[in-house]
Amino acid sequence: GNSNGTLDAKTVFEVKGKFYLNAESVVVLTTDGKFSFRNPPIFLRSKDDANAEAQVHAEVSSLIDHLFHHSNTPVFVGKRLIQRFATSNPSGRYIRAVGDAFKSGTYDGTVYSGRYGDLSATVAAVLLHPEARSQKKGQAITIDGALREPFMKFIHMMRSMEYQDKAHQPVVFDELQNVIGQFPFQSPTVFNFYRADFEL
Repeated sequence: GNSNGTLDAKTVFEVKGKFYLNAESVVVLTTDGKFSFRNPPIFLRSKDDANAEAQVHAEVSSLIDHLFHHSNTPVFVGKRLIQRFATSNPSGRYIRAVGDAFKSGTYDGTVYSGRYGDLSATVAAVLLHPEARSQKKGQAITIDGALREPFMKFIHMMRSMEYQDKAHQPVVFDELQNVIGQFPFQSPTVFNFYRADFEL
């Protein structure tokens, strides 16, 4: 709301006969105000509130919408897609092109949906960017390409050998964490085996 405390059409809004203050809660971490963040809206105060389930859905939807439209999302999603589909060490120019395609819904003059978050334009940028399609030569070969994770290498090797159990039972592996450094569902943190800024 307004800092002077007045109430008007911009500071108060109505939903289903109830009036709410249109306020933004900001947490300031430093005295100079340079480091601050907006608290997410809270729709549910108690599970006993009337319409609690709808309020929970509204709160989750609000958070997802906030994350989806965050300024870092296009670059973050773009870099992950590049690392999965093209190269482990994309250049800043490549990441920017993919992020721009995510934001605009267009790539290289082709309009896909023309809307923010269009994955068809994003994937087109990942696969059709010159850096994804160019053949590297000389020293550039040593920093190009994509390394597979240890467990994926192991699975690909087993599949290429067409491995089958002698008794035709499902193949079950012992825990390989200490042998190859990875095993499904045993990542050291909730962020999987690699940090978000990890580069090969």
